[in-house]
Amino acid sequence: MTQNGVTTNTLSVTTIDLPTVASYGVSPDEISKNFLNYLTISFGSARNHWQAVQAFSANTVSTANERSLIGLHLNNSVMMRSSVDLIMTGSEQRAGLANTNPTRFGLGY
Repeated sequence: MTQNGVTTNTLSVTTIDLPTVASYGVSPDEISKNFLNYLTISFGSARNHWQAVQAFSANTVSTANERSLIGLHLNNSVMMRSSVDLIMTGSEQRAGLANTNPTRFGLGY
């Protein structure tokens, strides 16, 4: 690589093919389904967390925005799981979501 007349030393890079999903002993849909199950459980747990904070008697801050956002992600993860099921049965060709915002896809804590 050369930049502004300065050249780096030559470096040998070896690449290998990634193993197939089948080599893990599962089908591609199982990985997707299990990840989406985990995601749904995580969002549900986060929503419960914020509901508990809101219900705490000493709390003076509204958690409505956090609960609403997490609820949206929770619903989307359920919809994604449903789409994967439909795709794997051949009933659907693609997964479509209307309300995702990847920059705010965190759990909120």
